[in-house]
Amino acid sequence: MSAGITTTPAGDLLANIHELEWLDVGGGTQFKILRLCEKTGQWALYVHMDPGARFQAHRHEGTGQFFIMSGELIYDVGTAAQGTYTKNILDRLDPD
Repeated sequence: MSAGITTTPAGDLLANIHELEWLDVGGGTQFKILRLCEKTGQWALYVHMDPGARFQAHRHEGTGQFFIMSGELIYDVGTAAQGTYTKNILDRLDPD
């Protein structure tokens, strides 16, 4: 496990965003990886996007989850406003 992520004796995964490092992926977007499973491709990220930031086209190899804490995310299927939780589907292509 990386710094900031622990597993309890019961098997619960705890990720502390204040202890995780930012991963700059370009275009005004940074990630903190909360969960990534190499077997299933499932993931959960803490994301920061600068106003007007764009994200390059990509394919989801596994399901992923995100929650919009502030602002809004505009993407091909609509707009995810503040307070929106989304679970992406497997093998989905997201254009830029």
